[in-house]
Amino acid sequence: MAIGIAEDGFDQPMKINNDKKEEEEEINCLDWELMRKNYGLKDCDDDELKMLLSYEFDFLPPAIAKLFAFMVYLEKDKIDEFTHCIEAKVCNKQFDEELEKCVQELGKMVSEDPRLGDILQHHLLEILVTLLNHKQYPKLQSHAAIILQYVVAYSGNREVVMKFITPSIIVNLMGSAVCEVQKQALSLLRNIAFGIPNCSKSKIVLKETLESLTSLIDSFNESTGDDLLCIGSKTLALACQVYLDFCPDELESVLQAFMKLLKYESIRVPLYACSGIMYLCDGKQKMVVEEQQLGTLVDRLIELIDSDSRVKTIGGLTALGSIVRWGSDSNVEVIIEKDTLSSLECLLGEDDMYYVKNACWIISNITARKENHIKSVIDAGLIEPLVDVVENYELLDVKRVAARAISNAIYGLGLDQFRRLRNNPVKPLGDLLKVLRDDKQFVSVC
Repeated sequence: MAIGIAEDGFDQPMKINNDKKEEEEEINCLDWELMRKNYGLKDCDDDELKMLLSYEFDFLPPAIAKLFAFMVYLEKDKIDEFTHCIEAKVCNKQFDEELEKCVQELGKMVSEDPRLGDILQHHLLEILVTLLNHKQYPKLQSHAAIILQYVVAYSGNREVVMKFITPSIIVNLMGSAVCEVQKQALSLLRNIAFGIPNCSKSKIVLKETLESLTSLIDSFNESTGDDLLCIGSKTLALACQVYLDFCPDELESVLQAFMKLLKYESIRVPLYACSGIMYLCDGKQKMVVEEQQLGTLVDRLIELIDSDSRVKTIGGLTALGSIVRWGSDSNVEVIIEKDTLSSLECLLGEDDMYYVKNACWIISNITARKENHIKSVIDAGLIEPLVDVVENYELLDVKRVAARAISNAIYGLGLDQFRRLRNNPVKPLGDLLKVLRDDKQFVSVC
């Protein structure tokens, strides 16, 4: 159940982008000597200046793109200086403060402007990967990992980095005794998983580091910093989104890790864990959890749903909704036994559209199950609140989901039995028909 984010963009493309001839004439009329003086490009010939001026991003206005291109060019000398220093120091095995400072400054430059990753030499990237293995120099490891994670996420050199990265390197970094190294290892793994989702090498890295990732999360305790908790939970959730070929043992260990993360009071950590649970059972995986464990999981999700934090409530609804949608009938029975329906009834009376719609969605997936599940919904008194949503809610999208929950119940029981169990005529049947006028299932039972 993903929340879409609208992409910003220009309604009308700028004319200068569409008139290449006019742009070329504008470039040819420039005073090259003045350009060299203003931008400090005295060693740049006319052709190189023209190339820089034509350097554009699709999503940027030309003037800003050109300015960024000059900024990259101006940083090139400094990057070359750092590159020579790092290469010489590593070649001579001089792992001193000067090397550490060079790598740190280079990391700062790349993090501030990730496009600089495109002009890093391949040999330098290989050296940075080798620095990840020097556990006796944790600061060097952290700074090198920062550079590589930005290259993997944003640079055209990502495939070069992937040639040198091995699962054992990530595993060793996660096993470090230094928290900062662990955080950068997780960030690097997350960017490998999400930045290169279709790369076979990235999937290999994910698979072979999964055990170490879940073990690291298992080692978290109350003294673990919030940053590490958040990065760990987010990395595992993204791994579940990208890598879906879990064997049963892997799936169980991942689920156990999420169940542990749900216990933390931080707002972000349970939210990431809920997202991961959603990916685990979102139609592509089979839930591997014993009923007792599922009961514990549902208890925690209900706590999140009933909390005062909207973020936690949304997270709990997301995870619970996926379990109800894709879980087995026995899973749904455990959820009903945990008095989940009472929490959903409370949400139906809220003003928050997201709460109401998702509560209706969960109920509709319960009423799409067996007769005993439908009867549980009726016995819990959820039909009347659903009817109120259909009658009184303004948004058609929400009304439709509520009507579908009632439609499923009528279809599963038959209209006569549905009326009898409710002990109340279906007053808004006409409204339901209007909302679901294209729903053949509902129309057929009415």
